[in-house]
Amino acid sequence: MEGGLILLCKYISDTLPIKVSVGGDLNSVLRKLCDNWNSLEVDTILLRYCVPGYDRCFLRNEEEFRNMISLISAFELKFVDISVSDSKTVSLDCKTVSHDCDTIFGNEGSAITTYCSSTNSRALLSSSWSSVITHVGQRFERGVAEFRDALCKFSIERGFKFDYMRNNNGRVEAQCSNRYSDDCRWYICATVSKVSGFCYIQKLVNEHSCPIVLRKEKSERLSCKVISGLIVDILREKPTLCSNDIVLHFLTNYGYTISYEKAWKALERAKGLIFGDASESFKQLHWYIEAARSFNHGSHIDLEVDQVSKRFQRLFVSYHACIHGFNHCRPVLFIDGTFLKGRFKGILLSATAKNGNQGLYPLAYAVVDSENYDNWLWFLEQLRSIVQSNRELTFVSDRNVGLMEALPKAFPTSNHFFCLQHLKGNLRDKFSGDGFSNSYRERMVWLFRECAHAPTIALFNQKLEVLKREGGAIVQRFLDGLPFENWSNAHSVGCRYGEMSSNAAESFNAWIVDCRSLPITRMVDNMRIKLMNMFVTRRTDSVAAINRSGRRIDEFVDYYFHVAAFRKSYEEVIHPIPTSMRLEYENSANFDILPPPTKRQPGRPKKRRIRSRGEQVRMIRCGRCGKLGNHNKKTCKESLV
Repeated sequence: MEGGLILLCKYISDTLPIKVSVGGDLNSVLRKLCDNWNSLEVDTILLRYCVPGYDRCFLRNEEEFRNMISLISAFELKFVDISVSDSKTVSLDCKTVSHDCDTIFGNEGSAITTYCSSTNSRALLSSSWSSVITHVGQRFERGVAEFRDALCKFSIERGFKFDYMRNNNGRVEAQCSNRYSDDCRWYICATVSKVSGFCYIQKLVNEHSCPIVLRKEKSERLSCKVISGLIVDILREKPTLCSNDIVLHFLTNYGYTISYEKAWKALERAKGLIFGDASESFKQLHWYIEAARSFNHGSHIDLEVDQVSKRFQRLFVSYHACIHGFNHCRPVLFIDGTFLKGRFKGILLSATAKNGNQGLYPLAYAVVDSENYDNWLWFLEQLRSIVQSNRELTFVSDRNVGLMEALPKAFPTSNHFFCLQHLKGNLRDKFSGDGFSNSYRERMVWLFRECAHAPTIALFNQKLEVLKREGGAIVQRFLDGLPFENWSNAHSVGCRYGEMSSNAAESFNAWIVDCRSLPITRMVDNMRIKLMNMFVTRRTDSVAAINRSGRRIDEFVDYYFHVAAFRKSYEEVIHPIPTSMRLEYENSANFDILPPPTKRQPGRPKKRRIRSRGEQVRMIRCGRCGKLGNHNKKTCKESLV
């Protein structure tokens, strides 16, 4: 700092630049502040400053002033923000800034004011960007990509624009955008070492002679690529991160405003960096399945691929630990299907049980293209091969398409109960419209519930008579398609252990909601990790329960509710899957699996009127199918081939 240091002293909404030399003192700075702002007094002034890595540094005496000068010299800064406040009032915090510019102009809504003011008690995360490029010889170990990223962040925080003169994998040269208009000399050149692959700064003219703004709320260099690199760690912790979360995160933690569109594109790019490409994920299934079988012996994993087109068809997964543990759970399975939200859509079929502590116990799941008879029959046949043949199973489900016909064929001796919650919703829909009041509608639903819960046939008939009398023909038509043994407690043949609804299946769908948008191999692996963690946690809980258990009320409890049964449910282990086997399959083209040719998704045709000629229609390009229209990636139902 041979030429001196500029202190940008900010008080309320005004900024006063003060130049100090190495031999300067704090008292002279305080006097200049009091001369400029008459409301301040030397004894009540409170000063704070920030340097990279150190925020909210106090400036109260001559020793701290000399320490500040030493820090600034070490960081080679020429400008530093000073937050000026009256000790009688609430102080304003500052944010780190350093710049090599000689002139400062605020054209866009007082950019300096925006830059210097902060209502937070901490520096913004972008404050360190102003020092990511420092000197000739600086090394970037991740090569030219890391250097480009650092250069963009540097220009964003320093508030200048630059143009690439040369930009390739071996050499990057950039100059200030005002080089020709204002003869600005700022220039940087970096090259990549052919030996190590590291990128080194070879030349740096870190001085500006153009009028620039220190910091703007928006920057064209804050691209999707830069943003995606900043949200990767957040996305790993929160896979359900949405675009609005990113917009708010950057405004709060970085002080920058980004558009929803840019946040969405950055999110998609970050997902690709973390979870990989959706198409490539299908090619990884072979090695992953072989590894899962090798390290989890006894697991039942079945992959079906079309032998001609090499396209994915179906996948069934059930780990040995789940199969073994189900023998110590109640023989009740909750069957359901939920949609996948990735690029290639599809349906995830699941079979879930409950442990002795009423907790979820996932047994098996499958990935198929749609809910139909063939897929349900295939899933149930796979399920039949993993359960003990001597167990009398009870199934609880809603009336899924294809499941009603497939279940009796796969499990002819098992009992099938309809979810009472779904039946109540169906009955409620029968009484929709202006002709029925809410109280009457709920009265019908309540009477139906009373029939379902009736413990004896005599009481059931009594409740049913009341329901038919008050519900009339609508109730009669509704009951015509419902055999009593599928929903009535009194007519139940098998044991359903008091389970009247398939809420367990719905809870399983909610439990894996953050996995359903991932590429298929990553989705399967994340679900394995969830199961693995569940088994470890509940195995520990079961040991603690045994230590606390008393005597002898368990003699009157069904075996499946015993602590011993709970412990045995989780005594097996789901093992991690190493990636060492992956290379063997990646080097073999015979094991490539292509994504399935997705079908058009179910749903009613659009009812919105066709716009007249001359009406303006905003067309958007879908991020999934790539077609222009009035749908986006989330609502896309087009088939992909």
